[in-house]
Amino acid sequence: MIASLAMMNEGVIYPTLNLDTVDEACRGIQHVREPLRRDVKTVMKNCFAFGGINAALVCRRPEY
Repeated sequence: MIASLAMMNEGVIYPTLNLDTVDEACRGIQHVREPLRRDVKTVMKNCFAFGGINAALVCRRPEY
């Protein structure tokens, strides 16, 4: 979550590491392959653990 909040604060979305080849079934998804400058207002972090312990955390930047 710290990395997601840092990306929101810096206004950049960092790429997925080691993503060299995208499967044909996933071609319709916009995969981030190089840093993108964006005004990030909301982030969502999913955590999936062994045994069905799952969580999702959504953070939104306050609007001033």
